[in-house]
Amino acid sequence: MITKKYIEHLQDDEQSYSQFGNLIHQTLKHFHEDTSLDEARLLRCLSEEFTHPTLEKTNPYSYVDSRLFQKAQLMLKDYLQTPLTGETILKLEERFDGYLVNGVPIVAVIDKITKVNETTIRITDYKTGMAYFPTQRDLEDDIQLSLYDLIASEWYPWATRVLLTLHFFNGDIMQTERRLHQREAFLQYLDAIYHKMMTETSFSPQMNEFCHACSFRTDCPLYQRILAEDSVSATQSLVEIKETKRGFSIKPIALHFPEDLPRVSHALAEIKQKRKILEKAETELQNVLISHMEIEHISVLDADQYIVTSSQKRYENLDPQQVFSLFQAQGLDSHFFSTVNMVKHKLEDIFQALKSEGKIADVESIQKQLRVDVKVNYSEPILTVEKKKISIEDHIQQLVVSPQNAEVKIPAKRGRPKKILEITT
Repeated sequence: MITKKYIEHLQDDEQSYSQFGNLIHQTLKHFHEDTSLDEARLLRCLSEEFTHPTLEKTNPYSYVDSRLFQKAQLMLKDYLQTPLTGETILKLEERFDGYLVNGVPIVAVIDKITKVNETTIRITDYKTGMAYFPTQRDLEDDIQLSLYDLIASEWYPWATRVLLTLHFFNGDIMQTERRLHQREAFLQYLDAIYHKMMTETSFSPQMNEFCHACSFRTDCPLYQRILAEDSVSATQSLVEIKETKRGFSIKPIALHFPEDLPRVSHALAEIKQKRKILEKAETELQNVLISHMEIEHISVLDADQYIVTSSQKRYENLDPQQVFSLFQAQGLDSHFFSTVNMVKHKLEDIFQALKSEGKIADVESIQKQLRVDVKVNYSEPILTVEKKKISIEDHIQQLVVSPQNAEVKIPAKRGRPKKILEITT
């Protein structure tokens, strides 16, 4: 199957945002190794990590383009405005690979642990994506945070309070904590799960919130059954669905509460998971169509009763590493750290300004190099699928199949009386 990541100009979003998250994490790790909370130093850490990666991988930031690099600069500047940056650092990107007090083996990496006061520590987990924005109730049941709480209690037994903080770079800072009875209950939960993992011999698929992203969904019988399910079955027969001229009419059946409350609640929970699965299927089908249209060099596709259109926004910018080299060659490294916009014409303006200040003599050669290094990128394709709008004549032709002297009603147009046509076949 051809997918968008193999097509020229289309990036692999999963790779790019994964690498983007790694870049933010590594930058903050190096930044917090020093107590100076200076913006210029933070941006310098970002540039140094990007141009000279410390991650032990080949080309760890190859999918991070200038758009994401600019986003990283802006997010890190905002990060300095948060009140959490002044706490004493205890650990950064610390790995736990061992056994909890109940003997369950765990591997985890904690982004940051800070000391708030003599009895309190804080665990901070950075969230750079946009796919997960929990409620406060979700935090109370979050398994990852509960694991971090257990690990911290082993590392710092003197801490009577462990604050669990999610730092959303695209949103708010959320916080929760675990009481002693919650910690003990979670240990029992881990015991039960681990025992089941070690003793279970048959694993039947269970629908949950991660089904749409599961790597094994193609071979999962439950996933395939959901894709093939009709609308009535998908809603557990709790609604009546009828097709009309304007789409679908959806009406709940007669329900009686509180008797039907468990049934409705269960159906809503399942529909939520099924919607994620269908949305994932929609995305995969869109990618197949986009790939086909890209290979055929077409933007509009005539598909029987439908018109499929793919549109993208074209923009030019530069590889941040190339731009850094240009600044470095002129001995202007510090200017690079404060440069936010990597769009070509904006950089040309910056170099012109530096020339007027007497800091650069040969702007022409730099502009020539910018033209060589310019990179053409495209936004994520937007795919639209619309039903064809057929003419009255075609509509009549579709209706005339076998009956003679068929009477066809023509939809009334505004300002005109309704007409009845007599059609003889």
